[in-house]
Amino acid sequence: MPSTPSHGFSWFAQVKQYQNMNINPSFVKDRKKGFIGSPFWIFSFGYLLLSFAFIGLLVGFVLVDAKSNTKNQPTFSTTEEYNCRFAMDYTINDLLKDPLKRSQFLKNVSFWEGKFAVHGIGLNLFSGMTYDGHQIDYQTSQRHDPLHAFSASSKESIHLNLMASALDGNSFARDFFKSSMNAMNQTEKDIDMWILTILDRKLTSYESFDRQYPGFGSLLPWFEVNDKGCALLWDWLDRIPSLDNGQLIWGLIGLEQVMREKGIGLQLADRISAKLMKIKRTVIPMFYESNGNIRCVATIKNVHGSPYNETNYIADGSCYLDDPYEGELMAFFMDLLADWESAGYKQDEREKIWIAKRPKLRAVTYHSKTKGDILVEEGYWYSSHEKWKYLVLPYIDIPINQKVFMNGEKARLINSIEKKIPGLMASVTLPTKPGDYNPGYASACGIPSIASQHVDYQNVVTPYGSFPAILANQTIGLTWYLTMLQGSKMQGIHGSTESTNTTGTAICPVVTWDSKITTMAAITGGIIDYTRNYMKQKGLYNRFYKIVDIEWNRVFERNGPLPGELIRFDDLVPSIAIPRNSMDDFSLCRYPN
Repeated sequence: MPSTPSHGFSWFAQVKQYQNMNINPSFVKDRKKGFIGSPFWIFSFGYLLLSFAFIGLLVGFVLVDAKSNTKNQPTFSTTEEYNCRFAMDYTINDLLKDPLKRSQFLKNVSFWEGKFAVHGIGLNLFSGMTYDGHQIDYQTSQRHDPLHAFSASSKESIHLNLMASALDGNSFARDFFKSSMNAMNQTEKDIDMWILTILDRKLTSYESFDRQYPGFGSLLPWFEVNDKGCALLWDWLDRIPSLDNGQLIWGLIGLEQVMREKGIGLQLADRISAKLMKIKRTVIPMFYESNGNIRCVATIKNVHGSPYNETNYIADGSCYLDDPYEGELMAFFMDLLADWESAGYKQDEREKIWIAKRPKLRAVTYHSKTKGDILVEEGYWYSSHEKWKYLVLPYIDIPINQKVFMNGEKARLINSIEKKIPGLMASVTLPTKPGDYNPGYASACGIPSIASQHVDYQNVVTPYGSFPAILANQTIGLTWYLTMLQGSKMQGIHGSTESTNTTGTAICPVVTWDSKITTMAAITGGIIDYTRNYMKQKGLYNRFYKIVDIEWNRVFERNGPLPGELIRFDDLVPSIAIPRNSMDDFSLCRYPN
């Protein structure tokens, strides 16, 4: 049966449709949800009398319509230390040569990206669920209709990843959540308690959805978000993707691992563990179709039916998750942790997954005019999005994989340098003209010469295009991130903007988890330390290592250094800037004169 990699999926294009959906959360005024038995919203009568003015402000915030216009903005703390146009305070040289300035830059990034993860923009405070994001006003950067009142497992996974990093003590992740708390007037709360409170609500939303729709196997389709949790979305009523849920599963694993290592929120960790135990039994009936084939999308015959009954699921089309990119996260979960025997298979059935995937793992050569040949993994479009798995699992522990990954990021940077592209490319929502709040989605952004598919866009750059480079070499990757932030209107009151064209004449007036917070996850190092520890504790790490080592050496092993291996990252800084003479910055986020 023919197959295509997961990037060919229709759900990338469906983001455009979701952006235009007129879905409003109905806010529940008497919500009494709390953290481990301690009510989150409890005020005594006496306290209400003494603090009437303060409560009035708080209630005013809670009742903000999530689909508000520019007159109804969240109230920000008056103690903010950094101007939102902070990128103009830094130079590439600052990041290369001054560790203190580089650290301050990262604190700026964490502070302002945190302004996205607030109620009614990137988060529903009541349910703890992520919103995909929000349109922003082309002139001011304030919120503009519509709210993206939908989300997916992939967005949830980024939120979980940052929670894990923050609970582990990462200062930038903690700054991110502290900034979000301040923006929502939650300054009296401890950061750990705040994260666990939101996690408690998130898990309750997951559990409620699972009880209502057991056929989804304790996983999630693309879904509508409201303050009670998540609901079925009109074109995912009976379908579920495997790629996004692979990201979610490992996000849960990483978070549980941190909580147990730190001895914090253990009741919540137990709930995550119970969820994962169920998922181990549901992924095979739901997604596996024998002979190593993992369904990209499963159609569910009865969403109220048993998640353990394989006859309740069929493939949605002919696509299988046989790519060596993000989709591999689900493949590794199925291999290492799924309950094959309860699904009627012998354990060695899992070996077929890696055989089925072999045709898509290919070596290609990037021919650089200035640096010579570079051996890399062939991409689908060579969008940065394809490197998501490096945020999650410790692939770079395996020497051959690390070499090829590093080579790929060198090729990505050299491509932009030699083609005079002032930034990096990834699948992203497209720039539009002022007043156009109906942007299309561009999946096919990347590097044609090392892609298996036709690339449509090389004139659109996005800040999150830098996240794999940041993982490969943080200092150099950050110089590219800075270059894109310095484009006109590429910073606003909710942090970085979705995308810009390379001429600096248009932006995409949107803020989303994918285009913003993947970079935050890379800055914090991802969750690879936690998933590595988990696999080692469970006796799974050696198999993970062996599979990657065998499959990648099979394709990339060479005598001596790989072509391109000796190229230095130090030489790969941006060579040009995004032109700034065609657009003014956002009126609420201008560089001080």
